[in-house]
Amino acid sequence: MAPQPATQTAILLKTLLKQRHWQTYSTFCKEYDKAAKKVDPSLQGGWPSRAQLHRWLTGELKGLPYSDHCRVLEAMFPGRSAHELFAANGVEVPAPRIEPDPAPVAGPSAESAQLGDLSAVFSSRAAFSSAYPAATLFDTAKEISAAGLSLNVICQSSPDHQLRRLLDSGTRIRCLFLDPKGEAIRARESEEGYTDGTLTTLTALNISMLTRLRARLDTESAQRLSCTSTTRQSGSTS
Repeated sequence: MAPQPATQTAILLKTLLKQRHWQTYSTFCKEYDKAAKKVDPSLQGGWPSRAQLHRWLTGELKGLPYSDHCRVLEAMFPGRSAHELFAANGVEVPAPRIEPDPAPVAGPSAESAQLGDLSAVFSSRAAFSSAYPAATLFDTAKEISAAGLSLNVICQSSPDHQLRRLLDSGTRIRCLFLDPKGEAIRARESEEGYTDGTLTTLTALNISMLTRLRARLDTESAQRLSCTSTTRQSGSTS
């Protein structure tokens, strides 16, 4: 008997988007606008950012989106309330398959030469995380260099013992965060609709986690872990 595909419980909204083939960000925004036009034309163009949509579909959102978003989503899926759309639906959704690498093409084309060592493109952070879990992504890495807002894939998805094992085995890890006290992160919070310092707190927590981990390492392993934060205006380290 063939093995059954791995499954995971999904937010109902995510399942419905997949059923209608609306899961790409551009398609979602088009369908959102169609529904917004029926509800209130002034809501057209008010679709969520990519980051907001990611939180909606992964269950990271606490409560419900703003009321205007709820009105449009209910129009997109008639008969479904906003509470239902953001509930775990209990339906098993096949986990994404990782397709084998295509056979190499003889001779580099002009297009492939421009892409350098690019190996894959993902439409969302969730799709990337599903295809490459942190445990397998970093397992045999010799050097990890990451730059971003909070670097959750390293600090939240990778347990301390995995990072410690990598560092003790000779892997070098370099992390560059936005400064939790800087203007850039406050601008990002405003852009994504946060009013409670969520991103500031999360980024500071992740930096603190790496700092505590480094303090527990021996001297040689600690030197392999670099944790830096910077703003757009100037660079500062922590």
